[in-house]
Amino acid sequence: MSDAPAASLEGDASCGLLINVIRTLTTSASEDQKQYEKSRLERGFKDSAYVIDKLVEEHQSDVNNCLHSFRNVSQRITASRERIHNVKNALQTCKSLLQCRRDDLKKLWMENAEQRCVANILQQIEEIKNLDKSIDEFMGSNNYREAVSVLKKSDILLNGPLSGIEGLSRLRAHIQEHSQVILNRIIGDLLEILVLEPFECQLLELIKTLPEETINESVTCKALSMKYSSSVIIQSTPTSTSTLSESSSRRIAESLEALTVFDQLEAALDHINDRSGALCRKAVNDTVTILKIVCKDQTTDATHLVKLVLMVQNQLRNSYAAHSVLAQQYNKVRYKEGSSEEILNRFWTCAQDVLESLISDHLDIWPSRSQSLVEAEPTRKRLFRFDQCAFSGNQGTSKSTTKAQPASVICKPDPCNIVSIFHMVNRFAQEIESVTGTSPCKLNVFLNSLVMETFIERVKGDLERKAGKALSGGADVWSILVSVPTSNVKILASCVAVFELCEHVGNLIKNMEQYTQRFASLWLMIIADYTKCASTMYEQITRSMSASDNDVVVERRKISAAWAVDEDVSRFLKTLDSWTLINSSGPASASVPPTPADVATPSTSVIGSVLGGNESDAEIRRRNQRESDILISNIGNQNHIGKAEMITDMNHVRALACMHESLQWFAMNMRKLLSNLSPGAKQIIDVRIEMTEKDGQTQTEKLGELIEQRLANLESMSETCLLMLHLELRVHCFYHLLPLARSRTVPMHAEGDREAEEFGRELTTFYNVLQSHISPTKLKYLIDGLGHLCASIFISSSQHMKKLSENGRKRVCRQIFAVQQRLSLLTRRRESELDRARAFFELLNHDPDQLLALIMERGAVFSHIEYNHLLSLAVRSHPVLSCQPGALENRIAQLRQILDHMNKP
Repeated sequence: MSDAPAASLEGDASCGLLINVIRTLTTSASEDQKQYEKSRLERGFKDSAYVIDKLVEEHQSDVNNCLHSFRNVSQRITASRERIHNVKNALQTCKSLLQCRRDDLKKLWMENAEQRCVANILQQIEEIKNLDKSIDEFMGSNNYREAVSVLKKSDILLNGPLSGIEGLSRLRAHIQEHSQVILNRIIGDLLEILVLEPFECQLLELIKTLPEETINESVTCKALSMKYSSSVIIQSTPTSTSTLSESSSRRIAESLEALTVFDQLEAALDHINDRSGALCRKAVNDTVTILKIVCKDQTTDATHLVKLVLMVQNQLRNSYAAHSVLAQQYNKVRYKEGSSEEILNRFWTCAQDVLESLISDHLDIWPSRSQSLVEAEPTRKRLFRFDQCAFSGNQGTSKSTTKAQPASVICKPDPCNIVSIFHMVNRFAQEIESVTGTSPCKLNVFLNSLVMETFIERVKGDLERKAGKALSGGADVWSILVSVPTSNVKILASCVAVFELCEHVGNLIKNMEQYTQRFASLWLMIIADYTKCASTMYEQITRSMSASDNDVVVERRKISAAWAVDEDVSRFLKTLDSWTLINSSGPASASVPPTPADVATPSTSVIGSVLGGNESDAEIRRRNQRESDILISNIGNQNHIGKAEMITDMNHVRALACMHESLQWFAMNMRKLLSNLSPGAKQIIDVRIEMTEKDGQTQTEKLGELIEQRLANLESMSETCLLMLHLELRVHCFYHLLPLARSRTVPMHAEGDREAEEFGRELTTFYNVLQSHISPTKLKYLIDGLGHLCASIFISSSQHMKKLSENGRKRVCRQIFAVQQRLSLLTRRRESELDRARAFFELLNHDPDQLLALIMERGAVFSHIEYNHLLSLAVRSHPVLSCQPGALENRIAQLRQILDHMNKP
């Protein structure tokens, strides 16, 4: 192993040396150098030859072994090649022999196939001859698919592979006769499943409720009972109008598959559709007949018509369920785009004709269309004749039989019968539209023509007559009250009558939603009439007549009416928390009704139970102060308020209270009626309609917004009535208290003042009238704040007093106390604001300088303006200071300094 690396290193060195020598020989320019290198190369070659010879000599035995091995391998390869050549020759010989054998086997196989074909043809001919027994068995079990498969297979054989065989024509005719019989049987069975069974299942349920004697007396009942006496259909009547028994579905599937095999599917369906209409109409007449038998001891009316229409719709739904299965199975056996929809659309066309004919007969508006439908016989060529088949004779489907049938009705024909059945018929029409995808459908067009041309005009005339009667009672319209469940206060009978008319229209909308626009326009008519009547009464109450200096009668409004319609005043009053409180407390029906004991006397009023609202005393005082300031600034400065400018007739007060509650109740219930409309009806009234104004101009407005605008006008009138009552009470306060607050000469021993007594009586009368006709929460709104207003009137009137003596102070305090007692009886609280007013005048017991000292000692109890009025009156009433120039200005300056000092933090 060590010699090999050494030899390798020597070889590498020799190679390197050789390369150097060659490089030198080629690149050197010196001949001596070349000779030297040449001699070195020759010397190296000799050395290498010596080494090689030595190596060959040392490895001679190995070289001999290699040569011997090579010769052996070469000999074996040559022998293998010879053997392969022999195998190839043998394979070629085998191939030739196999080709010869294959030709022999092919000849034998062809001969065997010919023999088998002949045997098979003979066997098929024999089977066709023996086909009658198999077909009878399949027909007996209603296995049409197998029967048709056998016949079709035989027909294919006879007209296909066996068409060239002579002598089989009689066999072919025999097979054609069997095919005809089976096709007739299949079409009859499909008519039974699709039309007769769905209708007769419902009739059988009615027949079950009849006694045996009644069934035997009726030809129709007896025929149906005998027809299904041994059938399982009586025990297995479908419980749902949208399902079909499994056996019927299987029969339809097998029938369609059988028709498909014969390639008569389309023609058979056309004949089924042609006969369905007559069968349906006969079944409807049978339904009317049996319902009459069931209701023979009753007076038939629209309720029986509802039962009839409902039953016919269920019958049609059952038939539709069968047709749906037919369409599904049709797509399975022969799918064609739109074929399923076509089958169902043809059925619904027939169903709508039947239902339209039934409705026409019961409304007595148009002649029944059944005659024209029967006369429109199909003109397409008949596939088969059914005159002699088993099902044609007992179904009454012939043209002459159908024409001879009279129209059957369950009740007296009347156009108003549409109300009781419209909802269900319209829903049925919508159901048809959703299924067929056509809008509007024939039934919908029929209903629309009936309602638009006849019914709505009749309803409009009836409503106009009833509304005129309800609103033509003169004063009784606004005086007669009735109790209603939705309100704890009585409502005007005229208002209830008008709302009942609106409710009737609402019921019509509920039953006939698609005519919501026409019926809602009747709402506008009713509301307009009621608004006109209410406005007339409002004008009578608020209008006053007064004579001027020239004895000319001047027409003017009551003070409260003028203020109630004034935008600034009404907006201000509606911004007060008290107004928000009565609106947030809900309608009168939500408030607590008074007990008989509460109504007995003012001292037991329910006002006390609702006075304690969510407002704090400070908030109530601030709210009352704002209202008092506005009223005093506008009314308090008037020198005189005439009686003609006030409402003194309690009948008018009662009318205003009743108008307020009734109009609000009407608007609230009308909005509830509108909110209870279905989403579809709400969408319909949210459309624009043309309205003709009084001047003849036409403008377009949304119907829903127009109704809401009319209701808002009524509600605004209701709010105006409440504001009028609110303001009228306060006008009466000014009317009676302004004279009381002015200095007059009154005897010392007088126990009371005539104005104070009259004011107290008027307050009690107002309270008693309002308590009986208005809700407690609103009564609180009207009465609450009167104490603060009376106190403010007394205090504010001090600026108009020239001077006030000690007797005058006592008189004013006595009058304040009398007013306080009367108000306390009504409100059941002390009315502390009047204590404040009395304290204001009691301060006049002190002279002006003592007043200023008291203010510094006790602090500011009144406002700066009130102190100004008080100090001014004290100076005017002082015997000395009233004559001193600048006395009032000096003390007012001192008052300002005192108040400014107190207000500093």
